[in-house]
Amino acid sequence: MNLELIQTFLAVHRAGSFQKAAEQLFLPQPTVSHRMNQLEKAVGKPLIARRKSGNQLTLEGRAFYPYALQLLEVLEQGKAAVEKASREEQFRLELGCTNSLSNLFLYQKLQNFIALFPQTNIKVHSYSTTEVILAIRRGMFNLGVIRYSMEDTELSFKLMNSEHIYFIVSNRHPWASRDSVTLQDIARHQLVLYQEGKQYRETIAFVFEKMNLSLNAKYEMNNLELIKQMVAGGYGATLFAPSYMGNEVLDGTLVALPIENNPFPMRQTFLIYNKEKLNPVDQMFYDYLFASPAL
Repeated sequence: MNLELIQTFLAVHRAGSFQKAAEQLFLPQPTVSHRMNQLEKAVGKPLIARRKSGNQLTLEGRAFYPYALQLLEVLEQGKAAVEKASREEQFRLELGCTNSLSNLFLYQKLQNFIALFPQTNIKVHSYSTTEVILAIRRGMFNLGVIRYSMEDTELSFKLMNSEHIYFIVSNRHPWASRDSVTLQDIARHQLVLYQEGKQYRETIAFVFEKMNLSLNAKYEMNNLELIKQMVAGGYGATLFAPSYMGNEVLDGTLVALPIENNPFPMRQTFLIYNKEKLNPVDQMFYDYLFASPAL
């Protein structure tokens, strides 16, 4: 789905006919019809009821209409932000991110953003969650991507993503072809984990203790890349949300196995920001993150 389809849908609705919409868009009428067919195929429902007395929105079309307007509004906001940033010579995006999220999760977001706005200069600071929050308080930058939220009178937090913890093994592991594992299975397996004292490690330990199971932390370290290499090398398995694992899960080097009756809390990702200090490029990135997936 692209913005041309959305624009065509709105034009057909407002004009009341495909021919009038084609004239307003300076397009052949068959092109307008083709675009509408593409859009309706993408959403899976008819959006415009074709009638001799005049086209009307279907029930599904009326439901879709406000979201179509929102898409175009976000695009216009983005264009306005580009113009303003360009005039002010501030076409630079600066943000903070925790080390674990900078590998795949943030890369994918930035990859799509750069495709839309290739002229943007980007600077990313990789810190701990506490350091990202402190840097935003100090005004070093206004946006950050972190793992948890809190009550705060100055800063805002918005949920970006939630995902389960999986049992991560090498693609050569005997269990790599399994559909799932149990926590009891995991308790009998040697693990590669963060060291004690990390909030993530404490969460895992708490669940094992609650289930009266032993946590076999064979190897402990504070470097995520080293943990991934240890698992890929067959020295043990680990417990992480797939977004921590980066391209190793995407390319099949590591395999993420679901945990039956998963007792672990969802791993959440939040955008933290100072709403009062967002510059035009910050706002453009914010709008991009929370616009419809169609963008």
